Amino acid sequence: MSNSDENGERSLLETFTLPSKGLADWYVGLGIWGLFLAIMNCLGIVHPQHRVSWGGLLTFEMTNAAFDVADGFSIVLGDIVFIGICSAAIFLGMRTQIGEGTIEEHWKSTFEHEVGFVLSLFSFDKGLTTAIGGWLITIGLIFYIIRGILFTNWIDPGVYSVCVALIASGLVMKMLAESEPEE
Repeated sequence: MSNSDENGERSLLETFTLPSKGLADWYVGLGIWGLFLAIMNCLGIVHPQHRVSWGGLLTFEMTNAAFDVADGFSIVLGDIVFIGICSAAIFLGMRTQIGEGTIEEHWKSTFEHEVGFVLSLFSFDKGLTTAIGGWLITIGLIFYIIRGILFTNWIDPGVYSVCVALIASGLVMKMLAESEPEE
């Protein structure tokens, strides 16, 4: 370990390529969500009338138009680059999450954690704040999935606003519950 690591100083490149546990969780979550949207886009069902040009969307149309006419299944260079970026985020996040253990141990602990999260929705053992936070997260995710399936608009800013408000409120409530001192 270098002297800069011992002092807690890291370069910007190291911060992004060797993420902390919290940042790694975001990498994996956003990477999986991005892959999901990329696959839906390739299938032509991310939006009822449009295909997303990831290069145009992420550069605010400085490189090209953000939306094209949806015409069924197709893969373009922008899709491949976006899939690569999402895959790299998942890889970097998983590398940190797994750490010194094996991938089997990681999946087992992840499964146990997720089962615990689902069970905590129906239990107030960890407090009302934790339960309400869990429900807000769940409602936000279910709203996004149902709205996307029913109206085929997985990239609607209005849907994002509702989901982000619910999910962020739930995350904050769960974090506050974990940080409260026990009596």
